Amino acid sequence: MNRFHNDYNNPRDGIHAPETEPKKKERFGAKMRKGIHKLINSPRTRIRGSQDERQHTMNFHAREAFNKIRINIDVTNTDKQCILIASADRSEGRTTICTSMARYFAEFGGNTILVDCNTRIPKIGSLFGIPHEMPGLGDYLMGQIDYHQCIHETDTPYLYVMSAGARLPDPVGILGSDRMGQLLHRLLQEYDHVVLDTPAILFVPDAISLAKHPVSVYMVVRHQYTKKRDLIGALEALKLVNCEAKGIIYNDLTMLLSDYRLSYYSDH
Repeated sequence: MNRFHNDYNNPRDGIHAPETEPKKKERFGAKMRKGIHKLINSPRTRIRGSQDERQHTMNFHAREAFNKIRINIDVTNTDKQCILIASADRSEGRTTICTSMARYFAEFGGNTILVDCNTRIPKIGSLFGIPHEMPGLGDYLMGQIDYHQCIHETDTPYLYVMSAGARLPDPVGILGSDRMGQLLHRLLQEYDHVVLDTPAILFVPDAISLAKHPVSVYMVVRHQYTKKRDLIGALEALKLVNCEAKGIIYNDLTMLLSDYRLSYYSDH
């Protein structure tokens, strides 16, 4: 029997019936896991050289990864929608991924606005040096100000930021409101890319409320941190509002491979 022919079981077993589809997937998955384990733990995959050389290599791979994520999101996001970056739990690198993606969209894809929808524990404003007292998303949603007054320029050309602003008394209800939907619609008319940072789905349901609007959701999964049951729970929570994640961004690989390919997965 041709050793590359996997449609039948080992003839030494005396069984020649075709494998069922679940069996094929299980066998293929086992081989993939074994291969990835050997590759990651091989000394040849370690980055060598001086600290500066290693840092340069890491920066190069990071740029390549974000560039490929940007391209894949542009391809899958055929209908122009806001890009909502979500995660199941906290400390999965969601805000870092969100900020980096917005920078790369601005660098390669035109006018981009990054909106901090995490009004409970805002981070975006401080990352860009925007003072706490400056108006932001919360001020607009509370009806206190025009949304144009909540948009701040950054040092990155074509990148704008709407910080969290005033704390919302009812984040879940207000983020899912018609006023929020109108804001997203207006931003899509004015910018090429609208990127939303949100709290962890299993921490508070703010992201689920935002997912009621026309948004494209991409889940951040952290290597050796995110629990499978938590990811499944977050994806099921999205389905409650008839929303399915369009892809998964795999974050924080502990080993960078010399032939590093893609950190974005669709059809999860």
